[in-house]
Amino acid sequence: MNPTDPLAELRDIHLPDPVSWWPPAPGWWIAAVIVLAGTVWAIHRLIRLWRREAPRRIALRELRRIADAYAENNNTEQLAQNLSQLLRRFALARFDRHTVAGLCGEPWRVFLDTHSPSAGGPVTFGEKMITSPYRRPPIAAGADLIQDARKWLRTAGKPEQETPE
Repeated sequence: MNPTDPLAELRDIHLPDPVSWWPPAPGWWIAAVIVLAGTVWAIHRLIRLWRREAPRRIALRELRRIADAYAENNNTEQLAQNLSQLLRRFALARFDRHTVAGLCGEPWRVFLDTHSPSAGGPVTFGEKMITSPYRRPPIAAGADLIQDARKWLRTAGKPEQETPE
């Protein structure tokens, strides 16, 4: 017999090495690619929307400047002229240039009314805009023109209105 105890030569129970977090399993790589692609797509869409809405933001800022000037001098004729120029510049930036550039008179009134949020009433927005600079007394008060122009700028050219004719 062997004088040494064979059990004494056994090693004690030991735990395996901890599982490393790197490299991740293939499922995590796929999930990361999907999340990254979704983030890039969302950022791209937000940038496109931001750029698309730039003319509207600029026009609304200009409208505030025009309203402040009107509050100082209370000249409705000058207000109507400034608003007409602003609406034309916005329409050229936001709509098809070839369609909008040549509009004046009745076609311009129809264009304004077509893209106006409130087309009803005894006097339409387009009629107010084409007659106010020339009519004595003006067909609409200055505050009404500013309010109507603000509504028009906020709603004109939204995607739901851009249906092919």
